[in-house]
Amino acid sequence: MRILRIVERASTAGFAQARPRLVLCVGGALLSVLLVAGVWWFVEAGRASALNDAQDELMTLSRALSEDTDRALQGTEMLKTGVVERLQAMGVASGPDLARVAGTVEFHELLNREALGLVYVERLAVSDANGDILSDSRLIPPPKVNLADRDYFQELKNDPARRGFVGEPIQSKLTNAVTIHMADRISGPRGEFLGVVVSSIKVS
Repeated sequence: MRILRIVERASTAGFAQARPRLVLCVGGALLSVLLVAGVWWFVEAGRASALNDAQDELMTLSRALSEDTDRALQGTEMLKTGVVERLQAMGVASGPDLARVAGTVEFHELLNREALGLVYVERLAVSDANGDILSDSRLIPPPKVNLADRDYFQELKNDPARRGFVGEPIQSKLTNAVTIHMADRISGPRGEFLGVVVSSIKVS
């Protein structure tokens, strides 16, 4: 019995001595877990913040590009409509009238001034009913290029009620750059097709 009491006292003393070490080990483990969790939260919070910032920047850029595109289309629409109205004011009522007016240096200079006012417009041109260019904002004499095979020319020629057309991006016959063409029909007093005014917007 005496031996058992000695063993019990030794065990109790050993446990008492080991307890502080156990507490320290458990506390250290918990502290390590909390530290890892804190680092993980900080990294995830930073990543989420960066993603949100990137999304905000993309949305801002998207809105800016959309607004720029709208302004470009509106400006080009007003430009070509203004050229058609100017031709009508000059008394253009037939094919020969159009060739006479559009073939002058003064008309070329008019197109050049109008096109320079819009930085995204690469060129502005007027063609006759056959698709041959009569005047070009960038070149005088105008290039010997025919537009009769273009979608906008065919649409405007075959539809007297149509006044405007926005084509698909295609390769320019003059510069080989990819461009979007916006065109208007030039009509005589009885609705006859006289030609087109076309503006080219460079997209690449």
